Amino acid sequence: MKHQPTKLVVEDLEEFELMVTNQNFILAKSIVEGILANIDTDEPEARLLAVTVKSESAVFDVTVPREDFAETLEQNLPHYVKEEQYEECQRIADTIEQLNKGKLSKMVTSLKSKL
Repeated sequence: MKHQPTKLVVEDLEEFELMVTNQNFILAKSIVEGILANIDTDEPEARLLAVTVKSESAVFDVTVPREDFAETLEQNLPHYVKEEQYEECQRIADTIEQLNKGKLSKMVTSLKSKL
């Protein structure tokens, strides 16, 4: 089953910006879950959030490109530590390690093909 982004409804953009500024755990959780759900897919990016802004009568998609998965997970790991979600912290850390190995492997593969 394909991952569905978290649906979030806010009154206006300021409310969403406040959630980002306050580092709302709902956002961090949506980001991490979206990335983890897309690790084993061929999708070029992960669609993480569908934010409905009532005052704009619009829906904004929040996505992250595959090449930024590891960095984005690293940025959101402290939120899981703060919430004492230690099992998920380990899962996130393992995924970061796996992604970083993958990048190294691609680089080595690229170098080998040039030799």
